[in-house]
Amino acid sequence: MALSAGRYWMRVDPGGRLTDYLLAVVGSMLAIVAWTSFWAVGSKLVRHRFDLKPHARIALSYMLGSALIAAILPLLAFATGVAFFSRMSGIATAAVICAMVLAHVTLILPARRRFLSIAMALLFAAGVSLWVARTYQNQERFFNELYVTTMAPPSLRLAPAVPAAQFISDARRLKVVLDAHVHDNRGDAGGGSGAEE
Repeated sequence: MALSAGRYWMRVDPGGRLTDYLLAVVGSMLAIVAWTSFWAVGSKLVRHRFDLKPHARIALSYMLGSALIAAILPLLAFATGVAFFSRMSGIATAAVICAMVLAHVTLILPARRRFLSIAMALLFAAGVSLWVARTYQNQERFFNELYVTTMAPPSLRLAPAVPAAQFISDARRLKVVLDAHVHDNRGDAGGGSGAEE
């Protein structure tokens, strides 16, 4: 509940109403109760036991783990200056959620643990591959995020700062590349309209 409130506090403007926080916290807890109950009913149907506590333990531990990964990897990217950590945050969170689903299913079908693990790993790999391929097809890069979007206190920064002169020089080089892309896109649009006429 504290984690849900903290995540909501980071997303909203200062001075939010207390009722908004209560809705966020209660909503997340109701979602976990519904998720846990769904898997407990599955246990009841297959194993004839309503395993609510084990499924609740799985749900809470994995959801806490995914929330920590989603918070720590962007902070690590900010601290080190390595954008890859932030870019992998979504994939790592999805991996934890897949592991949570696998833990729920293997609790219901413990004899099929190996088969289920292989099937879940293949599904995860296929999903990530499709997502990366679609991102590359749409944006000509493998990840949506171009740069680190997390801003943390400067005291957490471990990577050395870039001098202002180097930053301006890099920005000028980037401007040339972007201007060339804009020129190419305008040429493509003009050629298309001429062909249609």
